Amino acid sequence: MSLDNRKLIALLVALSAFGPMSMSIYTPAMTTIGHALMATDEEVKLTLTTFLIGFSAGQILYGPLSDRYGRKPVLLVGAAVYTLMGLACAFAPSMQELIVLRIFHGLGVCSGAVMSRAIVRDTFGHQGSARVMSWISLGINIAPAIAPIMGGYLTAWFGWQSIFFALALFGGTVFVVVLFGLRESNPYLGQSAGIWGTVKQAGPMLVHRQFLGYALAIGFTFAAMFAYVVGSPFVLMNKLELSSSAFGYWILTSVAGFTIGSFIATRTVNRLPLPVCIIIGLAVAAFGGILMLALSLAGHLSVLSIVGPYFFVAIGSGMTMAPAMAGSVNQFPRQAGTASSLMGTLQMGGAAISTAIVTALTDGTQLPMIWTMLGSSILGLAITLLLLRPHRHEPIIAPAVETVPPASVAS
Repeated sequence: MSLDNRKLIALLVALSAFGPMSMSIYTPAMTTIGHALMATDEEVKLTLTTFLIGFSAGQILYGPLSDRYGRKPVLLVGAAVYTLMGLACAFAPSMQELIVLRIFHGLGVCSGAVMSRAIVRDTFGHQGSARVMSWISLGINIAPAIAPIMGGYLTAWFGWQSIFFALALFGGTVFVVVLFGLRESNPYLGQSAGIWGTVKQAGPMLVHRQFLGYALAIGFTFAAMFAYVVGSPFVLMNKLELSSSAFGYWILTSVAGFTIGSFIATRTVNRLPLPVCIIIGLAVAAFGGILMLALSLAGHLSVLSIVGPYFFVAIGSGMTMAPAMAGSVNQFPRQAGTASSLMGTLQMGGAAISTAIVTALTDGTQLPMIWTMLGSSILGLAITLLLLRPHRHEPIIAPAVETVPPASVAS
């Protein structure tokens, strides 16, 4: 049987929530996992880094594969990998095994984000895509707001393994629904250039000044957000002794910040050139990082001195993401799929590098997190000014885009 439009939209929302949910629900358990597996803070943080590496690699793989072999088989493979790796993570006997397994966990979960965008384009066309993407955007904002609270309670009540069992159950449910209820939507099966063709198309994009400026703005924005994601559980839960359930509630502030920033972006993209919108967003994010650093250097360490400044980082991130995504894809309208894949790779690659830096600099304080977050925002601002400032755009309406909000990331 095939799904009607309402059920299909519900499935697409669930697929898009795969990534945000998998990151958000996990963060309240990070300190508990470290204690249970007798691992250092640095090793626990690497489980997020490797997850992001898998997620980043999947961005460039799934699009070309689905163009050649179809959305449904690629999505089934991704959901199966995600489900099996979730179970494997739950039974991981040591931190070393968990670090490796999370690569494949991230690779599996990426299929949901990439395939949902492709199925929207296939099924609803240019006119209907914006409406469907609005529902998807709502879903990926709600999922990371709820998931950390769920993760906190699951950890407190049933232990950290229950989080991976819950994720595996979700993945298995998606697999069954896709297998029996989803029709293949790709009308151009077998006509793509494949992965190697995508790689060749990516070459000119990586030397295109405007595309690179927009894409790197996204990468540095995600780097700033994920510096907070990987560092905040240890600052708020270890140093400030928040419980895992209370930690989940504090994440709601970053969801609110990103939502506010996204709302501001929808009001400004019609009035200002996209580079100006991005510059303002990155400046707001940098202000949040400077404020957090100033409070820390002044000796003020509290939940509010961490969460409060990050609220501004989240607002700036929300202001930056949609204009930057719209600008990057618009540079190559005939290769929008390849541009989107490359943009996604840089996006999640920036996040992976950021978490690795925070992990490498870990010294038991909040400063590695803050310096990495602030440095990413400032570098993003500098890159935007260098690559995009001389380039003039007419104000355009940014299309609905799917982003991973900071609360998905906000730990």
